[in-house]
Amino acid sequence: MGIRFRQHFAHYPSRCTFFLALLAATMQGFAQDENQIHNFNDRLTALENKVKEGKIYNSSSRAEVVKGYNLFLTGEFLYLQAEENGLEYAVKSNDPTFSAGNEKFDYQNLDFDYHIGFRAGIGYNIPHDSWDLYAYWTHYNTDAEGHSHTADGEGLFPTWGFFSPGSNQTRYALNANARLRLNLNIIDVELGREYTVGKWLNFRPSMGIRTGFIDQHYHVVYRPIILEVGSGFAADDIKLKNDYWGVGPKAGIDTQWVFGRGFCIYGSAAISLLFGEFEIRRSEFIPNSPFSNKAHHDFHQVRAITDIAIGIGWDIMLAHDQYHLSIRGGYEQHLYFGQNQFDRVYYTAFMSNIGSNLGDLSLQGWTASLRVDF
Repeated sequence: MGIRFRQHFAHYPSRCTFFLALLAATMQGFAQDENQIHNFNDRLTALENKVKEGKIYNSSSRAEVVKGYNLFLTGEFLYLQAEENGLEYAVKSNDPTFSAGNEKFDYQNLDFDYHIGFRAGIGYNIPHDSWDLYAYWTHYNTDAEGHSHTADGEGLFPTWGFFSPGSNQTRYALNANARLRLNLNIIDVELGREYTVGKWLNFRPSMGIRTGFIDQHYHVVYRPIILEVGSGFAADDIKLKNDYWGVGPKAGIDTQWVFGRGFCIYGSAAISLLFGEFEIRRSEFIPNSPFSNKAHHDFHQVRAITDIAIGIGWDIMLAHDQYHLSIRGGYEQHLYFGQNQFDRVYYTAFMSNIGSNLGDLSLQGWTASLRVDF
């Protein structure tokens, strides 16, 4: 029987070889699986230790150029419109003498148009931990004008004139002209870090310091001045000045929602608190009359500024990753709280009201920007 088995086994050498190879492969697979499990456990233990030590954080998502200087430049075109509360320069009445008892009033406001501004900056990508330092300057100038005249029987009550002919008399004008000039300069210095939150979302929180210069000059002329009793005066000329400078901390966050091929939707928000000084000046002059007054006062105050922006962007690496180009276009808003501190009424022995803190200044409009990393 043993002879027959050996003879039978000899007829199937290929099957034996296959069986032995399969057994060897299985044993080798078990050994490899055991090594993989061991390596996985080692990596998991190391990861747990890093988490406990606080060494795990979101990876950087900023653009990294090859053989560069870690510098970037930004330029931004602004097309913004300003608005400000409390600048009404006259109140039109259909019955300025109050004789008919059916008065209708219409406030006359300034007309603000869109004007061009710019924003320019320079930044440095800090090698340590992918932080960046960014400084930029925002400049914007604008002016607004208002013109109003009356028809027969109408009158314009001066809202900025102090002159009063007497307790039993009314005064009004037939024409009113007003012009406001605004000059705004904001300088920001930020320290931030851009990192990934998910596969398609990037965040860049930042902290920094902001300083701002906001100068406003307001000129209002009423002519002629009609008195209820008497002939009146040729004009009432009023010049107002409201200059502010402040400095304080700023905090913000930039977001970037990526959806492929270098395109993204971006959004940002920031708030700052500036401690600064208001310089307020006022002068009123009536030609061919002894009446005139001048007033000035300075005071310190904290003022808040908020900024929001949203838009679409596109990023690309150039020259074998030696340069990074970023293009952005969108909409933004800025709110400067309590910036209208013009003196509406000047203090005298007859009148002790000073109308200030009349409203907020805001900017809103469209922007287009370019950034180059090198």
